[in-house]
Formats: sequence, C-alpha cells, structure tokens
Amino acid sequence: MKDITVTFNTLTPLWTGDAWGESDKLKLTGIIGSLRWWFEALVRGMGYKACDCTSEKKCKIEVSQPEDLARIHERICPACYLFGTTGWKSRFRVRVERENLKPIDKIEIRTRTNRHQVKGQNKYLSRFCDGLCGDFKVVFHFMPDIPEEYIIFFIKLLQIINKYGMIGPKIAQGNGVCEIKVTPEEFFNQTTIKNIILTRTEFQRNCDNCPNFREFKFLILRISFSQNISDICQDLWRQDSKDNKSVIKGNVYNLWKECSVLPISFHVRDLLRGIWRTNTNIRHGIMGERGKGANVFVSHGYKISDSEVEVRIVANNLNDQDWEDIKSTLTPDNLNSYLWIDGKNYVNHINTIKEISGQSILEEE
Repeated sequence: MKDITVTFNTLTPLWTGDAWGESDKLKLTGIIGSLRWWFEALVRGMGYKACDCTSEKKCKIEVSQPEDLARIHERICPACYLFGTTGWKSRFRVRVERENLKPIDKIEIRTRTNRHQVKGQNKYLSRFCDGLCGDFKVVFHFMPDIPEEYIIFFIKLLQIINKYGMIGPKIAQGNGVCEIKVTPEEFFNQTTIKNIILTRTEFQRNCDNCPNFREFKFLILRISFSQNISDICQDLWRQDSKDNKSVIKGNVYNLWKECSVLPISFHVRDLLRGIWRTNTNIRHGIMGERGKGANVFVSHGYKISDSEVEVRIVANNLNDQDWEDIKSTLTPDNLNSYLWIDGKNYVNHINTIKEISGQSILEEE
C-alpha cells in the first residue's frame, strides 16, 4: 500500500489563499500545512514526540553515511519524518487528479458594535466569508521506504478530520469542513489508531506547549429554523440594519443556493466572545486577536435540510469550565440576538448531535 486517493467535498468554503489574501484557486500547500498541524497534535496525543516545525527548535538532520538513512525515523519526530524538515524531504508526493471547485462571492459581515475609533468616528470590524466550494480528488504517493504504520496513521487522521474537524487555513473563521473519502475505502477501517505503533526514541524533539489532541474537545450542533433558510437569508446580520435592507437575497442567498452554506461562524464567535467580556486576556487567549490564533474554531453552517444546518466547534487546550460556558451560551435566544437584523427570531432549536473529547476519540477510533 503506497498510494491512496482522497476525495474532498466541501461542506463549508475551503480557503487556500495566496500571499495577497485571495483564495480563487486550489493551493495544496495550505492543505498539506493543515494536515501537518493535525498530525502533530495527534502524534502528541498518542504520547509521541512532535517538534514545533515553525520554530528554531524543529527537527534538523544531516545524512552523511548510508546507514543514516536506515535509522532516520529514530532521529526526527514522526511529523518531520512524514512531512519533511531541514535536511529531509517529505515522504510523500501529492498530485491533483480532479478539481471541481469554484470561488464564492466574498461576503462581508461586520460586527454589531464598534471595536475602536479613528479620528473620532466609530469603526466596525469587517470579516469576510470567502474561499472555494465544490470537490477535488488528490493522490498521495508515499515513498517505498516509509513504514506502513505511518500511512495507516495518516489515513486515520483523515478519518478523524472527516468526522469531527476542519481542514485548510482559516478554520477558526468557519472554513474547511469537508466530506473526506479514501480509496480503497477499507483503509479507513483497517485498525484502531491506538494499535498503531510509531517510532519512539530519545533523539526526537518535542514541543510541550503545542496543541495536543488529547486535550481537544469537539461539538457538533444542529440548528433548526422556523422557516426555509432560503427565505430568511436576507435577514442575516451583515452590517447595520439600514445597510442590510438593501442586500435582499444577495450573496448569502446565492451561497446557500449554490453551496448549501450559511455563513454564521462570525456571529457565533461574537456571541462566544461575550463570555469573557470582562477579562480581555482570557478572551484573547481563547478566541484570538490580531496576530494571535484562536483556540476555539467555529464552522459556518452546512446544510442538513432546507431548514437545518450543522455547526462544528473545536476547542484546543480549554478548561472544563470554559467549555461548559460555551455550551450553556449556545441557546436559541442568544443565537437569535446575534444572527438576525431587526429582532428576528428564526432559530427554533439547537440540538447536540455529537460531543466528544480528543481523549475519547483516541480510545474509540
């Protein structure tokens, strides 16, 4: 088993942007980088070492003797062995076999309240829903020298992301929920992840403060509305009420009709940020700020039926009380107050479809 074919079908927009912040075509570097982030967290969660590949403490290797190659996986962490590092190439190549993606029209969603003032005038933070919708198929070709357990571990990671997570850059802004299928399909059910044994030696580097999958928490919510979503899209909060009325069935409507996506990640995140309103440091530590990533990721809504969407929430390194506060805050009344203009109340029910910890996933999958 050296080649696997993976099909990604987007449920929320996939963002793989360039240096100019545009995401109008597929760029595999963003996908691979995201896979590495998840892989590193999963490796740490299983009790192995994984370095911080973005720092100076990342694994480095010099191959000077032929025998060095035979023991290379003992000298660098599993993530660097598979994805590459200084002095060592990635153990796989990837190519696009089919691409059926289209860029969505960028949708601006502003905050309800001003975040700062410029020259005495209130300024509102603008967030943008953009990216690609559709499907694409890629082939991962693994090098002949790679131990098979690394490939199985990689496949199990894809299975976990498919069921609970998101992929690609900007997953904290609602992007990257995908239906992921691996061919041949039996690879998904070949073994449980806890039975996979990777190399563990004292020579590998580790990042003790980096994401650890065992500390993750996952929540999948189903939100039911009182009307068909296509009929209430025009009432979704985008700017202020006056400006929003001119956007009757605009891009939000098109995004729902063409991609089955309701762009509500920013609204949900604004609601959750209010939990820590009185403590700026805690709020920024959990929900992020300019220049610092979030520890809580909230997806946009993806279609279950004409009047239902699901939303995924992933938390990393969050204590139990903060997690309980998040769950208790997500009520129909609270969500209605953030989603709609002019006091609309379309949210009927919020049901928990799945709640699971990273530790439980490692024991079950």
